[in-house]
Amino acid sequence: MPVQFICPHCSDTLRVPDRHIGERGRCKKCGGRIALVVPPEAVEPYTASPIVETVAPAPEARPATEAQRQYLHDLGAPVTAEATLDRERASEQIDDLKRQRDRTEGPTKRQIDWLRQLGMDEARLAAIQSKAEASELIDTWEPPPTENQLKYLTRLGVSETERASLRSRSEAANLIELRLRDGQSGY
Repeated sequence: MPVQFICPHCSDTLRVPDRHIGERGRCKKCGGRIALVVPPEAVEPYTASPIVETVAPAPEARPATEAQRQYLHDLGAPVTAEATLDRERASEQIDDLKRQRDRTEGPTKRQIDWLRQLGMDEARLAAIQSKAEASELIDTWEPPPTENQLKYLTRLGVSETERASLRSRSEAANLIELRLRDGQSGY
């Protein structure tokens, strides 16, 4: 059997199944926290008890570690800023300085070698200006179609224009699969 309560926050009348009496919840209208307590002398509708939400004090900031301070120094952070940093701010500053460094320093040999392995041509490799750009290319670049894929597509009857428009091995593989599935081979 439903019991009526009045929200102490917004004065809306709530109909609550009696099995929820004694529980805590939220008003469906305003979201205020309430306790569904029925006082013995009260007459329906009952006024729900407000629940005051306490805000926990912010945890005390821990100072930056010696390793963070050293890394900030190695990245060129001003010494005065290091002395007053907590761990969270030190981490944020380290991340910012690393991103800034990666945008200004040239790509590493390892990055260039990896992009070469992916099939990037030498002219494109020579145009890479920074570590950040090389990292982005590694994450997003797909190698061009292989010579074998292009030959197979020719045998399947794919036009030269369509073959030339393919930008990646995965695009070529998808087109091969589509042509084979549709039975559109050139034989």
